[in-house]
Amino acid sequence: MEDVEKDLRFRYVKYFTCYNSLLKAALAEINLEQYIKLAPDVPLFLEVGGSSGSMINLMALGLSRTSAEALSDYINDKEMSLIDLRSCLRRLNIRTLDISPICIREIESLMEKEQIFERRRTDN
Repeated sequence: MEDVEKDLRFRYVKYFTCYNSLLKAALAEINLEQYIKLAPDVPLFLEVGGSSGSMINLMALGLSRTSAEALSDYINDKEMSLIDLRSCLRRLNIRTLDISPICIREIESLMEKEQIFERRRTDN
């Protein structure tokens, strides 16, 4: 595990960061800037352990990587913002999804916290 940690955290993240920088510079040089934002943030995915922007944002909301990965299978847009994910989670019937009961409890707990936060925000 130590070797994996060293390779992922340092070598591969460093190389992919360099590659993305070169790719973005090359796209800008040939006037294809519109493709720069489409380049996946592989270094971030490696660092955090997520495979999409939506999965990383689910983790940013407070879900474990396991729950975020299970839930991301039910989210069509793999690059949803935090705001869009919050709306999506409110609409999803978590209990009908084919995921672990432990993940369901974690997601429901997150949603309860989100509701409390939202109520406090609208009360002020």
